[in-house]
Amino acid sequence: VERVTFKHTPVISETRTSEYSDSAMPGETGILIYTVTGNRRFTINGKFISRSVTEAKENYLAINLLRGWLLPPAVSGGFGLGAPPVLTLSGYGKQFYNIPVQLSEFNISYPDDIDYITCEEYMVPIIQTVDITIIEARDLLATLDASNTKSERNGIANFELKKYKQGNLPGW
Repeated sequence: VERVTFKHTPVISETRTSEYSDSAMPGETGILIYTVTGNRRFTINGKFISRSVTEAKENYLAINLLRGWLLPPAVSGGFGLGAPPVLTLSGYGKQFYNIPVQLSEFNISYPDDIDYITCEEYMVPIIQTVDITIIEARDLLATLDASNTKSERNGIANFELKKYKQGNLPGW
């Protein structure tokens, strides 16, 4: 299983917007007409800390995994087809619990004011910060999983507002 785990608690921000058409009316005011609610966007600001060669290797692999998640699967000739993988966001207990997401932005720093650990053919900073933006990724068509039971992961048909408001809807 491909997984990136932040061993040091990252800062996570969640944003979501609802859009309205602001329609002018004769007189003192207009009306707002609801049009759409966008997907949630999560920003993760984390640090990979390397205190040993072993941790540096683990962090190097995590960074490369994050890079790879921005790309579609490659076929012969090196060209990618389709879309990058749908990932799962989990953390803070069930605060973020199996939320399907896609990585949309990845920013990593290579600071010049700290030491680096040399591992084989690469160097890893002892403290490396990453900024990641991920977007909630729902599948309109996925209402059943392989066993013909309701999927808790991607299908929007499984959404229940009451459970969502109570924080009791896995995958949302």
